[in-house]
Amino acid sequence: MAERMQVVRNEDGAMSTWRLGRDLPNGWTPTAFVGDRDECAREIERAWAGPALGLVDSAAAGDDHGDLDLHPPEKRLAEWSRLAAAGACVWSRPGSSPSGFWSVFSHEDARAVLAPKAPFTSEYGMMIGFDQGHPDAAGGSMLVVTDGAEHAKLRKLIGPFMSRLREPQLLAGVRREVRDALRAARKAAVTDVARTLGPRVPAAAVCGILGVPLRSRERMIALTNHAFGGDDPDFAEMTPLEAHVEMLDFFGELAAQRAREPREDLVSALVGDGSLGHDEVVRNCDNVLIGGNETTRHALTGVFHAIALDPTILEHVRRDPDDIDSVVDELVRWTSPAAHVLRVATSDTTIGIQRINAGDAVVVWLPSANRDPNLRAPRSGRARTRWTEAPRLRDRDAPLSRCRRRSDGDRRAPPRVGVAGRVRRAGRTAGTPPLRHRPRVPIPARRDHVEAGAGVTLPRPRLVFCDLDGTVLGVDGSLSERSAEAVLQLRAAGVPVVFATGRPAWWLDPVAALLGDAAVICLNGATVHDPRDLRVLAHWSFPSRAPAQIVRRVRGLDPSASFAWEWAGASEECGRVVASTPDRWGDADFASAPVSSMGTRPVVKIMVRSATDTEVLRRPLQDVLGTAARVVRSQTPGTLELVDRGADKRHAAAYVARRLGVRREDTLAVGDGTNDLGLLLWAGTSVAPSDSGASARRAARILCGPNTEDGVAGLFESLLVQT
Repeated sequence: MAERMQVVRNEDGAMSTWRLGRDLPNGWTPTAFVGDRDECAREIERAWAGPALGLVDSAAAGDDHGDLDLHPPEKRLAEWSRLAAAGACVWSRPGSSPSGFWSVFSHEDARAVLAPKAPFTSEYGMMIGFDQGHPDAAGGSMLVVTDGAEHAKLRKLIGPFMSRLREPQLLAGVRREVRDALRAARKAAVTDVARTLGPRVPAAAVCGILGVPLRSRERMIALTNHAFGGDDPDFAEMTPLEAHVEMLDFFGELAAQRAREPREDLVSALVGDGSLGHDEVVRNCDNVLIGGNETTRHALTGVFHAIALDPTILEHVRRDPDDIDSVVDELVRWTSPAAHVLRVATSDTTIGIQRINAGDAVVVWLPSANRDPNLRAPRSGRARTRWTEAPRLRDRDAPLSRCRRRSDGDRRAPPRVGVAGRVRRAGRTAGTPPLRHRPRVPIPARRDHVEAGAGVTLPRPRLVFCDLDGTVLGVDGSLSERSAEAVLQLRAAGVPVVFATGRPAWWLDPVAALLGDAAVICLNGATVHDPRDLRVLAHWSFPSRAPAQIVRRVRGLDPSASFAWEWAGASEECGRVVASTPDRWGDADFASAPVSSMGTRPVVKIMVRSATDTEVLRRPLQDVLGTAARVVRSQTPGTLELVDRGADKRHAAAYVARRLGVRREDTLAVGDGTNDLGLLLWAGTSVAPSDSGASARRAARILCGPNTEDGVAGLFESLLVQT
């Protein structure tokens, strides 16, 4: 006998089928029509034919399943269970996604969307927020957002490094991390798995695959935290986009090193293939790091939580250790660390009875599909561990878990697994799948190219921030007449131009006549000055104890290093450069003071001079300093500059904008180097000269002409045409 169904409708007019007698989810009400599934489908088809209902039209206003306020995590499991049981396909109005999307919840529908030959593509992006009209900039060049021949090529390159053949090379590092974590856990009353074992075990495997040096792994873990920390206050010091840009910068440098000195790692394989451009190499490295590190740590945390809630799982493994593979597969299925994946229809199709138009975005809710109540329990009867016959739905980094589940080298009695209070992981409560949607962070890529002097249409700014060296000044530090005139004319048109430079306030001679009266940002954002008298308006200095700690760490890395620094000045006056050994800095104007006196006044910049090539020293130095300081390149040869993490052109620009009463959306920023990244990512409109460094070009939304051809002058001239 056919199962009895009913046609249901939500408050926005969307229609679907529902099993008769089952509770309806919030917002849905039954209609008078009851029949079998085919009869209900024909009734909905008849309703679609009417002029009042265009349910598949993108303007249909359905409930937004990407809105956590409407669908809070604590209620989603019950809601998903009902929707999966009914085989529902529900439209979400524009909101969390700019054009809206369909959602599927059942295992059957999810497999239909994710099948290799299904009429769907991932090339527009794989997360809520991307669609055909708003594609991911990495689409078509990164493994998880490619299809067809390009996907096959990347899979052939990357796949071998994630196969079982790599396990012997990776297990040593994984076992070391597990032993260290267990040793620490035995000594502690309570261990936070999400903060200890969670990040370190996958990092050991992924960094081993990529060939990330041991000294850089802590930094990679920290950047991954920030890349997906969202609004978690623990990761507030860096935005997700800033973290992604820094990771791309790191892999760009590592790729250049591997091109000179190849090794047996994934970065060397990608570089050595020859068919991939620089951006494709670094994007795929970033993707492997994120996919293997972040997603797997959530799976590992979820596994511990599941074991804590059901002790019989651990008892089963102890009785039957050979069953560990199937247990891990089941626990990862139950945990489902990835909340959703998105696909875009490549042709008109149907999901169940729902018509999907070509170009429509469809979201598969993986935790819902993996917990679909329609899945049958196996005949072998392992009820307490919730085995199912259906394969686990997952994203494309699954092979990594096979290596990590074999890292059981420590056979001693493990610590007791339990739940201590409220369990959190990466900003969400454990015990449910990861329901917080990760922020939509497209991997930066240039969008357009503004030719010098062209009358392009740009948002009219009310305030412009402009870097000096390599941007408006030439590589030799000179200022062309054209650039000077463009700055003066833009200011005369009522648009303040605020210079944001790594130079100190006493080294602004080339632009002294162009400073205006708004503000000038110096020392990479560590100080903001009144340009009329160079009085300090604001400064971001190191904590009082930080300089001594920084000196110890730098000398531990390079005992020959010498130091110079700048104080903010107790009287709010521009401070002089102070050096412990002025003769090594070659400037008679430097004041002399012992390093021990550095922290006696607010320090806004520390300079490190070394016999070691600064490009070789910069990355290890950042790894050693961690979050204690930010390392930036200096215009002075053989020198690196250290500033406090809070000292950034972005923060200084925000201060100036507030002081002048200008909204962030009404600002434009121009920069060419890594010290400009924060500013470029913050501004309403960001521009980089086309001959800038790779990081600045990726961070900027628009490219202007090259610095060697007065590209910034051309940009300002185009703005004058609009004003």
